[in-house]
Amino acid sequence: MLNLFANYNEQAELLYHSLQAAGYSHPTVVLEDNGFLPAEVESPYKYFVEATQRSTAGKPCFFNQIKVPALWEIKGDAKGAGVYYLDEKRANINYHYPKDRRLVESVTWLDRQGNARFVEHYNQNGWIFAKTSYNLLHEAITTAYFTQSGQEVIVENHITHDVTLNFQGKIYNFPTKLDFVLYYLNFRHFELDRIFYNSLALPFMVVLRLPQNGSDVLFWQEGLGDQVPGNMQLIFNNQARRTKKIVVTNEEVYQKLRSLVGHNQRKLIKYLPYVYQVFRHNLLRPVSFTLTNTDNLLNF
Repeated sequence: MLNLFANYNEQAELLYHSLQAAGYSHPTVVLEDNGFLPAEVESPYKYFVEATQRSTAGKPCFFNQIKVPALWEIKGDAKGAGVYYLDEKRANINYHYPKDRRLVESVTWLDRQGNARFVEHYNQNGWIFAKTSYNLLHEAITTAYFTQSGQEVIVENHITHDVTLNFQGKIYNFPTKLDFVLYYLNFRHFELDRIFYNSLALPFMVVLRLPQNGSDVLFWQEGLGDQVPGNMQLIFNNQARRTKKIVVTNEEVYQKLRSLVGHNQRKLIKYLPYVYQVFRHNLLRPVSFTLTNTDNLLNF
């Protein structure tokens, strides 16, 4: 079994912890790496970089710890920060969630006209693990992933959509990111008999390319319009034969999805809310605490 998530956002984190609480402790793979994945969660980028050179543990970079040229200044607050040369802004510092901790997730460097030219992506150990370059049309050109010492391991070309991997003394070129992900899954020898995935984008494309002898589940965590999404329609039409069930985590969305499909198709849909961890139990002590706005009560 395998969890296959598009990215590790708040929704994916809820799903991950819910599955863990329900006893599903199989591996989790995230296809977009923001540098702040939990230790037990893997991505293709994280794996190949770490397999090339094991990094040392560290702390996330605080906003005023990034390296800037001499006489440049860092200014910031709880919402964001920037790098300035005199009165000219040269970079935007983007925080990782929650933003009030002011931990750096990326730094977008600007040219003198204010155009983004490249982005440095920081990880939870405080070093730059990836860099993305941009053209003057604000389009991403390439993203390169590095070891802690700066060795380039993976280059993803956003224009041609190919991925180049420099691993164990060999250069591998994959026509698409999908091919790169499939190579990674096979290289890692994951059990792919059953996959829990949460996106109709790249994770769904991966599922479609796997052998048909599987029993997968789509966890739908998004909203719905007035029509069933096109890729989801493939599931209802039995064109995505591995996917046997669609689990909806929101009851309102669940009811709407049922109203958009036929009677026979509703058999594929299940409603399952998140499982939240209880951090403290009631100790049944004979003590209570009452909180009121007594300072705002008239004549109190």
